[in-house]
Amino acid sequence: MAIIYGLVSLQEVKAALGISPTDTASDAELEGVIEASSRLIERHCGRIFRSVAEVRRFTATDNYEVQIDDLHEVIYVRTDDDGDGVAEETWASTDYELLPVNRAVAAAGELQPWTQIVVPSWGTRVFPAGLLKGVAINGRWGFVQNDLTTPEPVRQAALIQAQLIFKAKDAPFGVVATGIDGNVIRMSSRLHPEASLLLEPYRKRSGLAY
Repeated sequence: MAIIYGLVSLQEVKAALGISPTDTASDAELEGVIEASSRLIERHCGRIFRSVAEVRRFTATDNYEVQIDDLHEVIYVRTDDDGDGVAEETWASTDYELLPVNRAVAAAGELQPWTQIVVPSWGTRVFPAGLLKGVAINGRWGFVQNDLTTPEPVRQAALIQAQLIFKAKDAPFGVVATGIDGNVIRMSSRLHPEASLLLEPYRKRSGLAY
């Protein structure tokens, strides 16, 4: 199968496994493993680590703020003020603010996504609180950096997890690797311990589910 939304490339995984770039015998299997590992990680974290351009609708529980999915670019914000199911009221960029304001405050200056839209103190508009899907945002969603790349710790976790899954079929008694503490790692329903450690800062603790 082809890789559609892989967090790492086929070439990177083959290099990590010591497979020659010219050896294509396992390419189809590895592509499936990469897709599976990538989706496993995104579900584990409750967010996506790729850029998706689309309109998403949200229900405001407050007139002045709305919790949103990970957002990194806004095209427009509209509201359905009359409750007819059509978000026809377009907000100017000065009508709202996106939070957090200081997005590049994580370790190594990593860019964080916006996760909340609020009415500023000078704002004259309000969100239609309680109206189902009353807020429409057209934008680019996902936890990515300015160049649309996946955060490096997440990429490394995907690389580790892909190797683990690929080796599972040949693992005697489920032993697929040895951890950094010398203990054996067996196949289980959980992520590879090192991958889980790398992903811990990226897990969404509250808000909207993936």
